[in-house]
Amino acid sequence: MITDTNPHPAGSDEYWMYRALQLARRGLGQVSPNPLVGCVLVRDGNLIGEGWHASYGGPHAEVAALAAAGDSRGAVAYVSLEPCSHHGRQPRSCTTALVEAGVSRVLFAFDDPDPRSHGQASGLLRAAGIEVQSGLLADEARLQLDYFIHNKERQSCFTCLKLASSLDGRIACANGHSQWLSGRRSHGYAHFLRQKHDAILVGSGTVRADNPKLTTRRDVLAEYLADMESVQLRHPTRVLLDPRFELLTDLDRYAVSDLSGEFREGRPRLIVAGLQQHAPSGWQGSAELLPLIGMSGRIDFHELAAELWQRGTFSLLVEGGASVAASLLGQGALQQLALVHTPVLLGADAMSFAPSFALQSVDDAQRFHLLDSARLDDDVLMLLEPRS
Repeated sequence: MITDTNPHPAGSDEYWMYRALQLARRGLGQVSPNPLVGCVLVRDGNLIGEGWHASYGGPHAEVAALAAAGDSRGAVAYVSLEPCSHHGRQPRSCTTALVEAGVSRVLFAFDDPDPRSHGQASGLLRAAGIEVQSGLLADEARLQLDYFIHNKERQSCFTCLKLASSLDGRIACANGHSQWLSGRRSHGYAHFLRQKHDAILVGSGTVRADNPKLTTRRDVLAEYLADMESVQLRHPTRVLLDPRFELLTDLDRYAVSDLSGEFREGRPRLIVAGLQQHAPSGWQGSAELLPLIGMSGRIDFHELAAELWQRGTFSLLVEGGASVAASLLGQGALQQLALVHTPVLLGADAMSFAPSFALQSVDDAQRFHLLDSARLDDDVLMLLEPRS
């Protein structure tokens, strides 16, 4: 995970690439479905320009950095993603821009999964006499680009489940009380995830019990990341999972119905998803209804993700309670699990997030691969992906 502190020796290639990855974060919530990209230009060991992709349809990171630098002849460019070789919404590709600027060397962290550009930049740059190196800090870049890579490779919505768990694997007391299980930096990370993803999902039980706003707040985000002053906060689309559409009878009494503030442009602000046999006819409220076929009378999370993808939602953060988490895990319908472990014990009678698998052998257990981990004060964050 990219943090505010650069861990690499000052002036090294790794140092400048890490800076490019730090800059890329500033596009959080602004560029989807495009990727987060940062670029740094260095000449004779000195920074001469830097930039990032700040908004969908806006200048790409390389173009922004070149504009900031002015004269970039002979400079080294560090880019967190392979420069694009197609121009799309831009007047020229980033590869062309770097060639025309006269840079001497280009290093990028990760190959572009977009088939329009994948693997093309290196050949074009070398043909222009520019030295090229790829794969520097590739693991860090892959994590930062997770939703974009999934979108391009699978053509489906990227789903991340975020949970805070006690040492004994519990997420709430037996009576449902869970505020606040984790610490302030962990709360900041949760808002980082809200800023990152297009939509956020909770179940109707969480709405009734906690009455959450599901907004992104700068003061909370700052507990995790300080380098966010240039980021324009955007609230994710709120998705309420309500199989029988029962929340609609008094939706206005809940905080999620307040649709003021800045949301993703061109996206719905509030969606209520449930089973189609319970969908009301002639609904005139502020929420968009999403009737689902389901399976055996239950929500099918694969179907939900497919429907959200068709509606222009490219990444989904699930913050649901025990029931939603267990269903999502049981159906294997997530790409990533952000699990925050807190140093407390809640006891055997407290609520677990794990589904009932009725396993007869450990060999049949659902397993995950550890992508990264970090200490958040007394909490420990584990970023995991399911093993196929």
